[in-house]
Amino acid sequence: MQLSLELEPSSPVDAEQGGRYWKLAGSGLSTCQWAPGSCATLNEGLYLVIPIEGIQGSAKHVTGLAYYPTKTNGFYWQYDFHEPVDTDNFVTLKPGTPNPNGGFESLYTFEGDFAHFDLGTFYDFQMGEGVIPPKVLLKEGDEVTLRIFHFNDLHNELRSVRRANC
Repeated sequence: MQLSLELEPSSPVDAEQGGRYWKLAGSGLSTCQWAPGSCATLNEGLYLVIPIEGIQGSAKHVTGLAYYPTKTNGFYWQYDFHEPVDTDNFVTLKPGTPNPNGGFESLYTFEGDFAHFDLGTFYDFQMGEGVIPPKVLLKEGDEVTLRIFHFNDLHNELRSVRRANC
């Protein structure tokens, strides 16, 4: 499910001095089409990571807003960080070719110079030519399993990381 959140600058009564805050002003179902780098993410702790463009020319940035629990009415977020996005080194989602005798309908690969990526850096994400990732529409009680396989350098051997008695 994709949601649209509207935030407005506002400080809660018990706000820390000098902090920057935003209050939830409205929400609803999103009618926008998702595109790489265009959507914010909200995790289970209500932490928001928001992509931003146009602050410094055409440079891309991300900003983080931490959920700020308060005794007053409403949901508030406090500014946590902002960082540039590395657009010179990026990750590309490309279509793969599933085994015709296998159980996958579709297969995608990520391409990038992962060996040299810094874990503390945000990298640009791009869609390969003609890639339209499938949309997953779940009904109540449905589950989806995302399988990520890693082909190592030793003879392209596929390994499953799993305890023996699971």
